[in-house]
Amino acid sequence: MTTLAQSVRAFAFQLLGDWQLPWAVRMHRRGQLAQARRVYRRILARIPRHFSVLQLMGLLELTRMRYDRALAWLERAREIKPEDPILLGHLGCAYLGQRRFAEAEDWLQKARALRPDDMSICINLGQVYLHAGRLEAALACYQEAQRLAPQHPRPLVAQGWALRDMRRIDEAAQIFRDLIARFPGQGQWLTDLVPLLVMSGKHPEVFALLRERRMAAHFDGLIPPPHRRLRALGKPRWQPGVPLGGLTLLVHTEAGFGDALQGLRMALVMADRGAQVVLEVWPALLRLLQAVDPRITVVARGSTLPPYDRHVDLEHLPFLLEMAPDQMPPPPPLVLPAPRVAAWAERLGPRDGRLRVGFACTGNPRHGRDVDRSMRLAHFLNAMPQGVDLVCLQRVIRPQDTGAFALRPEVRVFGEQLADFADTAALIENLDLVISVDTGVAHLAASLGKPTWIMVSYIPDPRWMLDRDDSPWYPSVRLYRQGPDARWGPVLKRVAADVSARAQAPRALLEGHSTEAMAVTMSATEAQSCQ
Repeated sequence: MTTLAQSVRAFAFQLLGDWQLPWAVRMHRRGQLAQARRVYRRILARIPRHFSVLQLMGLLELTRMRYDRALAWLERAREIKPEDPILLGHLGCAYLGQRRFAEAEDWLQKARALRPDDMSICINLGQVYLHAGRLEAALACYQEAQRLAPQHPRPLVAQGWALRDMRRIDEAAQIFRDLIARFPGQGQWLTDLVPLLVMSGKHPEVFALLRERRMAAHFDGLIPPPHRRLRALGKPRWQPGVPLGGLTLLVHTEAGFGDALQGLRMALVMADRGAQVVLEVWPALLRLLQAVDPRITVVARGSTLPPYDRHVDLEHLPFLLEMAPDQMPPPPPLVLPAPRVAAWAERLGPRDGRLRVGFACTGNPRHGRDVDRSMRLAHFLNAMPQGVDLVCLQRVIRPQDTGAFALRPEVRVFGEQLADFADTAALIENLDLVISVDTGVAHLAASLGKPTWIMVSYIPDPRWMLDRDDSPWYPSVRLYRQGPDARWGPVLKRVAADVSARAQAPRALLEGHSTEAMAVTMSATEAQSCQ
């Protein structure tokens, strides 16, 4: 039997927890997750079955993309309120994070049945369909959400995402144009619209939008997770109109390795215009880029920065300078020490007459669209023709891919011997061809001028634009695009046919990448279409 003292104590703990909870929720909403988590745990230590806090702990782990932990907290909350529709919707989101689409759909359908007029549940169900590739079903959910909340922007934003993934790019872009016009004081939809315009090659509209809204200096729409948030560096940002002569300018990268290599030319543009450039790059790029230009001081991110006057994001410079891809200078030559190239030639051993092909099938697993742009290593190796000298350019092999090399035991794998991009570049210099998904290896090979075939998803990164097999960014690149089925199989079939054709070309023509070599190694699919 509960005594009066115990009842008073329990009530006091409840009051204390309820007093602290609003503060913790504010911290949670501001992204101060560690502080919020401490308070949530403090409340749960006193009130272990506090339904709201258990659910908030689940949401906190969802934010951190720790889906197993999120499910554990949410299941504890479900023991208290098994039919709470908001909780069931959050369970669906956790299963979506694990890409367990059937279970995610099941929980969200249950939530929807209990709360059919909830816009958020409807949108989250659409997200399940979107990620599962059921695009028409996703669009229908978003349209239903718009019917439920016609004045709210979220259903329209979600429709824009679905139309993008359906490659109805003009319709998606118009949705975001309408949102920008409808909510003129808010600029977040620029980060959805601008990639669509870049993908469509509509750079003049991009520059006009950013110029009109004076947001170019803060634009981060092409920067993928996890480095999306802009850094505060304590000095003013450079903006157009600020003279560059005599200015020490910190140019820093906030995106991935490939973005840094692609944007490297823009640092040289700023040096050409009179700035003293300090270029901050990821440590893995430092050794490769240290000697890129005597006017540029290259430092590793995380090291002590030399004094500078202003700073600018490398990825923003094309927008700030209003330079479309066809107006860009070519990639700057990368200086590779001859001894390093020779050392990698020795590791590879003497040439035996076969076409030597480097490849990469995966990139950064934390990339927001990694599932779309990466492929299983076994699929690639199965597709490649025999009689080709295959060299793996991936430093890290994912656990699910480690057994794939049993299919082709002759493949050379150097793994951690590739200490950084300087080693990978020296290895690439000893190859005839590089085949890669859209990742840093592709940008590195293309920056070196090596023939580079990039396999691109149906919804590509905006830089590769649409419906072309070349790139204004890199003269040596050929793009192999997925079709509407978003499958790699047909792409690999075309790549394999072209590898076979190239492998039959005389060695003298392959060396030097001459015009005659390009004619001899014309794609097999092109050759068939000419017959």
